[in-house]
Amino acid sequence: MLAGMARVLVVDDDPSVAMMLAEVVQFFGHESIVETDSLRAAQLVHSGWDALLSDYLMPGLSGVELCRIFREASPATRRVVVTAAPQEPTIRDALHEGIVQLILSKPTVLADVKQALMWL
Repeated sequence: MLAGMARVLVVDDDPSVAMMLAEVVQFFGHESIVETDSLRAAQLVHSGWDALLSDYLMPGLSGVELCRIFREASPATRRVVVTAAPQEPTIRDALHEGIVQLILSKPTVLADVKQALMWL
């Protein structure tokens, strides 16, 4: 786990879900920035993130595609995908290939996000 506060980019095309996840991240003492557009989130890859917490199904780039961009450009950034379909083959393959490092199931509960943040 990182000592101190981590910088977490939260990406979800549903603003209410994005804000809820960001608030949970902040509750546990970390900084969170919300982006609801996956293409704009990809442009933030070089902004010094400790973690990316991304929805899987979004317009533009999927969470897996976004994680791939972050892995290539910022390999130290931890990559977490939040999805209602954790058994989706694309997500499982991305996990095995190291593109995605952790999968959280929707509906996401406080304990799941806390565990992901402890992993930082």
